[in-house]
Amino acid sequence: MHESFEENKTIANGRAEEFEDRAMRMKSCAYCGRIHPADYVCPKKPKMKAKDNNTLAGKLRSSYRWQKLRDEVKARDKYICQCCLRNYPGTVRQVEYDGLSVHHIISIEKLAADDIEKAFDLNNLITLCERHHEAAEAGKIPIDELISIAKENGECGQSAADVPPA
Repeated sequence: MHESFEENKTIANGRAEEFEDRAMRMKSCAYCGRIHPADYVCPKKPKMKAKDNNTLAGKLRSSYRWQKLRDEVKARDKYICQCCLRNYPGTVRQVEYDGLSVHHIISIEKLAADDIEKAFDLNNLITLCERHHEAAEAGKIPIDELISIAKENGECGQSAADVPPA
């Protein structure tokens, strides 16, 4: 009888240690705000998009040449959304420098396979914030205006931010 008491005590201690180990590995979830075990994958966690490097657009965007050109376009446009700078509809602040991306004015999908060099043309690229990028993709900002801005920035070697107000 004495031995079974010791065995039970050992089993209880083992469970307590297991519980303590598990409790020590708990974390606050950034996605739902609850407390989960550290190895738990929360269903609220966003799913990662798989990179599609099999399409023409995917191959282009993953190329070293594109990444260098993207940085060059952002530098040309002074890391400012060119539509916000010109107070297009949707502008929250005139000098928007958060959430910028480089937009293909004529999309890669619309370019013919033999005219893919147009995807690397500086006059076909412009720096936009998220709001204006979505508007441009939806066709709410006329293509000819975007091309005009890109050409203006390319010819002058400066953006409208450098031009003194009239």
